Amino acid sequence: MAEARPSVGLFVTCLVDLIRPSVGFAAVKLLEDAGCEVAVPRAQTCCGQPAYNSGDSGCISCRGTG
Repeated sequence: MAEARPSVGLFVTCLVDLIRPSVGFAAVKLLEDAGCEVAVPRAQTCCGQPAYNSGDSGCISCRGTG
């Protein structure tokens, strides 16, 4: 009987998604090469960090209500 592969959920930040997608693809490849089954949840959304870092502390996502 084959061993079950570890299952990993990968949270890809919007910064990776928008600015450096190659980092996200490299993370998936690294985890898969290590024998993991990788799932990237489709429902993940921006947490507001880019807006907050730019000084917009009033954004909905920054307050955790988005």
